[in-house]
Amino acid sequence: MELGTLLRICRERKRLSQQNLAFAVGIDRSEVSRLERNLKPIDVITLEMWAKATDGGHIIGWFVAEMLGASEKRWERALRVEMLTEQLRQTLGEKGAD
Repeated sequence: MELGTLLRICRERKRLSQQNLAFAVGIDRSEVSRLERNLKPIDVITLEMWAKATDGGHIIGWFVAEMLGASEKRWERALRVEMLTEQLRQTLGEKGAD
């Protein structure tokens, strides 16, 4: 998986539009698009702000660790756990609304 794909997943998981994320991070919407399509490298400050805006810091952190030599399976597992946790929150939230 490329970093841009992971950035998009984090944004979509948080249900943010490209425009809303751009505002939160302080960049243009077109830059969000370019970053998600891996057409532009992301700087460390933007990556940190993206992680905060999407609550994806640990997932992005695993990805960066993998780039530096950690196991790819570990961050993929972290992503799956995060997705399952979100599904559980939604399910519990729906049952609590009944």
